[in-house]
Order: sequence, then structure tokens, then C-alpha cells
Amino acid sequence: CHKMSAKEMSKRHHGLTPGADSCQNCHDPHGNGQPYYLYKSAHPPFKNGKCNACHKGRGQALPRADMSAGSVCFKCHNRAEFQRPVVHEPVAECKNCHNMHTARYPGLLKAKAPELCLRCHDNLKVKQGKNIHQPVAAGQCLKCHAAHSASHKGLLVDDVASVCSSCHKMADYAVQHAPFKHGKCLSCHTAHGGTPQMLKSPPAVLCQGCHKLSSVKKKHKFSLGAGDCLSCHNPHGGKSPSLLRKFLHPPFKKGCAVCHQKNKPLNTALCLSCHRKIGRYYFVTHNHLTDNARGNACTTCHSPHAADDKRLLRSPVRVLCESCHQDTVTRHQSAEYRHKKMADCLTCHAAHGGRSPAMLKGNGITICTRCHTSQGKFSHPVGKGVIDHRNGRPITCITCHDPKGTNYRYNLVMDGKEALCVQCHNY
Repeated sequence: CHKMSAKEMSKRHHGLTPGADSCQNCHDPHGNGQPYYLYKSAHPPFKNGKCNACHKGRGQALPRADMSAGSVCFKCHNRAEFQRPVVHEPVAECKNCHNMHTARYPGLLKAKAPELCLRCHDNLKVKQGKNIHQPVAAGQCLKCHAAHSASHKGLLVDDVASVCSSCHKMADYAVQHAPFKHGKCLSCHTAHGGTPQMLKSPPAVLCQGCHKLSSVKKKHKFSLGAGDCLSCHNPHGGKSPSLLRKFLHPPFKKGCAVCHQKNKPLNTALCLSCHRKIGRYYFVTHNHLTDNARGNACTTCHSPHAADDKRLLRSPVRVLCESCHQDTVTRHQSAEYRHKKMADCLTCHAAHGGRSPAMLKGNGITICTRCHTSQGKFSHPVGKGVIDHRNGRPITCITCHDPKGTNYRYNLVMDGKEALCVQCHNY
């Protein structure tokens, strides 16, 4: 469409001759309301018409050799910021990541993170929803890494312990596990994720890398297999040199023989023989009798020995739930519109079972109106007498809204302009 001679092209670009394939570097091919469809993110010299700040003379572009290692860029940008001990390889030429004139993305970047980073670091692509580190899932590479140069290995913005502790606030343990004490988080954990709790190996295998099984057996009066060390010990620290967790299961505190008896199976029934009130939840319509029920359903979430939580939970609630409900986590992370209160699943869901679908702590109205107090009073009719003709059940908040996240405003399950309404209202 835009046919012009080289002379005319040069005239329209202040005497410079752009490359034949560079139109989209500066101009939005779809339009954006800007003059000449130029991208909004503009390099100050270009924006102010000071071409000579970077280009020598008129009628020719800056020779490529002068762009190497950002020699022209350092007229404005502090060279020291790019010459710390660990230098990002693309810094050798700024054009590897940045457009020189305008760009679609802030910082004159050619693409937004993490897309730009993954063009080179494609080995770090982690399947969504599979125990990924939160900054990785959110594409926040620069939360941990410097873009140009750094004083720490891996282009980390600080030492490993400081970077981790900026988000993960750890307790001040009286006795600290050596790797934790010396800030060696990556001795046990992977930085980007992919495994439960981001551990490099299953707990027993990981622990035996330093603590040989033969030595461990000498310190335990009972029989040890390749069990889960974290069932009793905190991997970061504790009150005593054994790093035993804070809360002990009463039978474990009294002695192993309370539960471990000859010919006595360690199953769910054993736990319910003491926790009788919990047993009633397994006989309601929607219960949490897990796939591990053939062995011991309780120990899927609870430690039978010790924990740092009064409920003897093996991990924080969110981590426990995610270990099974990965599909829900993935859907929530990838949804454009998400419910904000997803930190603690037990805010809305019962832990063991309930009479409401999805083990909610109430029906699809009461559970929502605890926070959304005005809803249900003046909006769309809901509740008894307002029947969804598709299934014969009363319409509730979750008939139209999905709190786990959707791609429609207000977490609607369909487009609220028409598609959702015509499900019931045929006109």
C-alpha cells in the first residue's frame, strides 16, 4: 500500500533510511490513536526529534558497529549499571531486547516479560499449574533477576537468602538447619518450580543426601523405612537440635505403640477411633474422603506425628489444596477475571465434608453474601422459588458467577451482554 522511493522514504524520516523490514518496529500495524500510528513508548531523543543524538550526520543510519556494547547508549545511560561482575549476554548489543525508537511495551522492550526472556531461556518454561513459583507464574522475572548486570550469580538482584526472604518470611528459630542458616535455599529447592514445595527431590531422598540412613536409624528407636522425614522434622529449624516440629500428635507424644500395634492397620478407621466427630463428615453428600482412603485418607493432609500447625497439617492450606486441585489452580491463574480471596481455601470450603456442592460452608447464596452483603437484596432474583429450568435447582450466585475465575467481567460464566441471559430468558 505504501509505495515510495528510497528518496521519499528518507525524506519522511528526517533524512534517515529505515530498513525495509523495520516498519513494525515503530508503527502499530493496527492503529492506536497516535500520530503515524507510532507506539506510545518512545525513546526521548526520538520523541524530541533529536536524531543526531544517536545518528551521525544526515542521510544515513548509525553504522552497526557503533551500536555494539551500547556505545551510543552510554552517552545517556550509566555504563556502570551494565558492567557488574555478572553481565547478561544480550547486553552486548542493546537491540537484542530493545527497539531504538518506539516500542509496543514499556522500556522500549520488543516483547513483555516473560515472553522476551523465554525467547532465549526456553528451558525454563514450566507447565502452568504444576507447582510453579509465584513470580514465575506471574511472569515477574525481574523480581528476582537483574536485566542487564548483577553482582550475584544467576543475575540475582541480591544474594539467594535475601531474594527468597523478601517474600518468604521465616520464623526466628532457636536452632537452624545448616542450609537454612547459611542461606543456601537452592540446596533443597528449585528456583522456578515444577515439583511439590519446589523441592529438588522427594523429602526422604533429599534428606539422605546429607543424612545417611544408617546414621539416622541409630538415632531412632523404632523401625525406619524410606519415610517422610518432614512428617516430624522442620527442614528450616526448631527449638531443639532434632528440629522436631512445634506441635506433637498426642499419641506420638505418648509413644509410638499407641497407634503402631501388631496386626493393627494404620488406616482411616484408626484415626476416627479418636476423632469421632470428624467421621460424620464422611457420610454426607459431598465429602473429602480422598483417593488415599484405601490406606489412610487422613494422612493425605495431616501429619500423624508432628507439625507446625495446631491442626497437624502437613503444609499450609493453600499448598495442600493445590497438590490435588491443580486444574482449579491453573484455571484461576490463567483467568482474566479472578476472585481476589483465594489465599485460604477454607474461607469458603469445609475441610472434611458438607451438604452443599463443592463442600461450601453454605449454599451458593449465603457463602457469597457474607462478603457481598448487598447482593441478593436488589439484584437478580435468587433462592427458593427461582428455578433454573436447565437443572431444576434454585438459582444462586454461583449459577452465573464462577469464583475460581473466568474470562468475563464479574467472574460471569458466559458473556453477560447476551449469551448468559438467553440461557433462561428466551425472547
